[in-house]
Parts: sequence; C-alpha cells; structure tokens
Amino acid sequence: MRAFTLDSFDTQPAVRADIAEPAVGDRELLVRVHASSVNPVDVFIAGGALKEMAEHEFPVILGRDYAGVVDRIGSGVGRYRVGEEVFGFLLHANPVVHDGSWAELIAVPEDNFVAAKPRSLDFAEAGAAAVGNLGCRRLRRTGARGRRDGPRRRLPGEWAASSCSSPPPQART
Repeated sequence: MRAFTLDSFDTQPAVRADIAEPAVGDRELLVRVHASSVNPVDVFIAGGALKEMAEHEFPVILGRDYAGVVDRIGSGVGRYRVGEEVFGFLLHANPVVHDGSWAELIAVPEDNFVAAKPRSLDFAEAGAAAVGNLGCRRLRRTGARGRRDGPRRRLPGEWAASSCSSPPPQART
C-alpha cells in the first residue's frame, strides 16, 4: 500500500509503496481514503516537535483528517456498512505516533471520531473538515478569548468549519 511517511527525524517525509495494509479489528472499519488535509500537528510531527512528548514508531504515516469509503468492517461493527462514505480524524498519538490518514487504507475504530460524510460535502471538503471543526467548536464553547465566561463572539468562517449541515448565517444589512 502507498502512504506518505516519515521514516525518521533525520529524513524528509516521502511516499512509500511498501507499507502493509492495516489489519481490521473486530470493532474497526477499513476506510479507503479519498481525501485528507494538512494540519499543524502534521508539520509538528514531521519537524520533530513532538519527539519529546510522545513515542514515535517509524515509519510514521502522517495525516489526521480523512474522508473516504468503508472498504471492510470488523465482525463487531454495527453502525457502518461496506460502501458507506465516512469522514473523521485520527488521534496523533494512540498511544504512540504511528498511524495517520495519508495512506490508501486506514483502520478506524467504529466509536472513535468517525461519522457518515454529509451528502452536502464532497470528499475534499469532508477530508479537511474534522480537525478545523473541533477547533472552531472549542472556540465557540469557550469564547474567542479561550474563557468559558467570556463574551460569545461570532468567528469569521465558523459556519464553514462548525456546522456542515446547517444553513450559513444570513448577512447583516
């Protein structure tokens, strides 16, 4: 399988074609990735900024966000079917930094940051939505200054990142 990997902290990330397909556990989905995005954590991992914070198992497959189609399911999966379009994100360390979404196939726990892809989004849009959505939701919950008791402010672009299925806010006149 092809994947974009970091082979060590002393090398540049590159595409490799010899990565083994991930095994699918009982409660996991095997997702064929159609789109993914670049997030700050990918840059931090590739630059070695997290090497003192988390163990790395090389080669590290980069990428967090993804959108794709369920290719196979484990025997205990109940919410998703083969052929279903999904999107989500992978944790950067679970518990070590190793698995990412910049691969042809990824194994995803059924109950861990995966959802049906909204029909209103294409794969590229959904593949960039998950991590941005979480950041925007956090800002909305805590206020733009990062305090729960602070004033709520509308953030530029928050609709796009936070609510894919709701209509955009109306312009003020």
